Amino acid sequence: MGHLPIDYRISKQLLSNKGGSYARPIVRLSVTGIALAIVIMILSLTVTEGYRAILSKKIVDMGAHVRISNLAINYSYEPVPFDRDLPFVDTLLKHKDVKSLHFYFTKVGIIKTDDQVEGVVLKGVEPNFYSDGFETNIIEGSAPTQDTSKQNSQIVVSSYHADKLNLKIGDKVRLYFVQNPPKYRSFTICGIYATGLPEYDEAFAIVDLRQVQKLYENGEGKVGGIEVMLHDFDKTPQFAKFANAVVGADMKAEPIQQIYPQIFEWMDMFSANVWVLLTITFIVCLVTVISTFFIIILEQIPTIGILKTMGMKNKRIISIFLLVATKVVVKGLVIGNIIALSACLIQKHFHIVKLSEEAYYVDSVPVMVQWGDIIGINLAVVALCLLAVLVPAYFVARKVTPVRAVRYE
Repeated sequence: MGHLPIDYRISKQLLSNKGGSYARPIVRLSVTGIALAIVIMILSLTVTEGYRAILSKKIVDMGAHVRISNLAINYSYEPVPFDRDLPFVDTLLKHKDVKSLHFYFTKVGIIKTDDQVEGVVLKGVEPNFYSDGFETNIIEGSAPTQDTSKQNSQIVVSSYHADKLNLKIGDKVRLYFVQNPPKYRSFTICGIYATGLPEYDEAFAIVDLRQVQKLYENGEGKVGGIEVMLHDFDKTPQFAKFANAVVGADMKAEPIQQIYPQIFEWMDMFSANVWVLLTITFIVCLVTVISTFFIIILEQIPTIGILKTMGMKNKRIISIFLLVATKVVVKGLVIGNIIALSACLIQKHFHIVKLSEEAYYVDSVPVMVQWGDIIGINLAVVALCLLAVLVPAYFVARKVTPVRAVRYE
């Protein structure tokens, strides 16, 4: 019971500034270095998680987790129609990972105002398309009237098209469709959306599914595809495999990662860069701790000789220096965690650091605190730092003798 307090008192004494000791300023520098390293690591991980969470949600909101379409689709916006009442639909709905599904239909057209025209993809959806998440992207106005008994002529356009064509809520627009015979439809703008993803914002306008069905010959009762929403984003690839096994040879199920590969490749590249940064920061942190430790040891070689003269065992001498290292590391971790988590909290609620939405898909740096990651970083830093100083501590404790200590002094 008396061993730990004695070791603790000696370790505290070694860290104090007595006479001409250089330990105290070096320790302060080391604490600062560890705090800075933990700030960098926590911010890197929270920003990475934030990016993944917000971009994944944006992509899913506009296209669900898995998209089912006709195998004959030619990757254009003119899908090959199929019956909506296919047997596999009930099988998909009964799957434990499925949250909901909705049918959609797309048709390429031209949106025209009095003095401008712009190409657009008209996407017909069911009411649950909005309630499944897309409604959060509407920045002005509202989703179309949720009346399933009759079709409506309301349309939701993107902020890109609204700005380019000078459109606002309540305006009437006419869409033309190049087909034989040519057709046109008039709509009233009820909402304006913005996802921040050019692949979607620059292409789609959203209307009632039945409006698009009428543009196709014998389109009633037909759809262009099925969008499946899952409870867990991470299960998307596995569910896509299951869906491909049940939809039949004429259909295909594509995970969202396959539909928008460029965005997910960008996120993977971003994550890879973050892991490189984490590795470099870990190395710098270890070098800082080891350097500080060696300076303390070199300064305290006479003390080690005196302790050995008094009969102290090597194991207890090692424990003293491990306590010194632990105090330095923990102090740096506490300061670093407070700074990093405070910065995350401020950024999450006040969006201080802004970004270019065109380049980064979001208008401010997103942060997402995963407590498992935070705890893991702290434990890893403590463990690696203590392991790093254990070997030199053991070596010095074994090699330093009272005679050598006196000669060194």
